[in-house]
Amino acid sequence: MTPHAGIKTSVRGVAANAEASLVGGTFAKRFQDADFRGEVIFVGSKGAYIETHRSELLGLGRLDQAAHSRMVLSGLDLGMLHAGMAVRAEGSNLVIGDSIALELVGALVWEPESVTPEMVQPLAEVKARFLETLDMAAVLQDGVNLGCAIPMIGNVAKRGFSAEFKPTGSPFLDDALMSISRVLPLSVKGDLDGAISEAMPLIGSGPGLTPSGDDYVGGLLFAAYHLTTAYPSSFQWDAACMERLLAYAQDRTTRISFAALQDLASGQGHEPLHTVMKQLLTGEMQSESMAGISAATRIGSTSGWDMLAGLLTGMLLVYSKN
Repeated sequence: MTPHAGIKTSVRGVAANAEASLVGGTFAKRFQDADFRGEVIFVGSKGAYIETHRSELLGLGRLDQAAHSRMVLSGLDLGMLHAGMAVRAEGSNLVIGDSIALELVGALVWEPESVTPEMVQPLAEVKARFLETLDMAAVLQDGVNLGCAIPMIGNVAKRGFSAEFKPTGSPFLDDALMSISRVLPLSVKGDLDGAISEAMPLIGSGPGLTPSGDDYVGGLLFAAYHLTTAYPSSFQWDAACMERLLAYAQDRTTRISFAALQDLASGQGHEPLHTVMKQLLTGEMQSESMAGISAATRIGSTSGWDMLAGLLTGMLLVYSKN
């Protein structure tokens, strides 16, 4: 993370209510538009979303939230915001409504570090690290979320088949776990197209601003993207299967969740997901892996567990390679 030298520094009249601590790279770039403006479309307890005049979504988050390329993290009181408030750039301030301003100059700019082929371990070592990661995630898992699929993922990775899951008492979760049980054997065979097809019914299902099913599918696509980038000679996917999924999802989920799904499909996610992926592929220390998994599980209410379960499902693709 480095200070962003390009953010405008002139200020015209609106005093800042708060200073940004971290600015995502995508947010920083969009803020440079001479005519940057938009509108608040959602406000929650942990974050708010802006739709810009170019129909892009950007976010405002609390300091305790994970970094994301589309987000600004600050101590701004989100309780002062409401949907419909106009947003504009005024000098170095992000001005919301008539009198709320967030100072961006001096904030760190976060961009995820790419994992390149020169950085990665042989796939045999990745498989060993993956099994360790599954065990760590299983120890940490709790709550009613799609992290309940992690023992099933472990069974497929270690034994080649998935044990039946115990009913959870949640109709959504039981239906989702049934769908996931059909995704897992396809992933371990390297059939990403088939896995995506089986996962499609999960889109738009479950609780949350980004429904749990979307988060799971997004985590699966996130892993597939990074495997392709890190091992281009071993993994190639038909781009058409991704396009079919996104076309299917567009009218079946929320505007905010669809944008998040698009990001994950192109390898862009919250910082802890990038940390976990990097640790899996490059072989960083086990203690750091546990910290990365723990941080990932704290994203949103259930989103972290849901995305992590999807990411671990995507990592089963490595078993299709000797």
